[in-house]
Amino acid sequence: MDREDDKQLWDILGRVPEPRLSPFFARNVVRSVRQEATRFEQMRGWFSLRRLAAASAVVVLVVGMACHHASPSLADAGYE
Repeated sequence: MDREDDKQLWDILGRVPEPRLSPFFARNVVRSVRQEATRFEQMRGWFSLRRLAAASAVVVLVVGMACHHASPSLADAGYE
């Protein structure tokens, strides 16, 4: 777009002050990047000891119930 195409627009743009960055812009960007958790840190947080213990207990209960219901009882086999 040439200046002659829309003189009024270019006059308005010429009066708008340039955006200025804060002198601490780079510091703030680096700090925010450092504060973001990486995927490894997120996964490490998910595999905490408390969660692994709870998940293991659930697995043991489910397997125990499956084995208990899968095996025939003595009453069903004719033994009493």
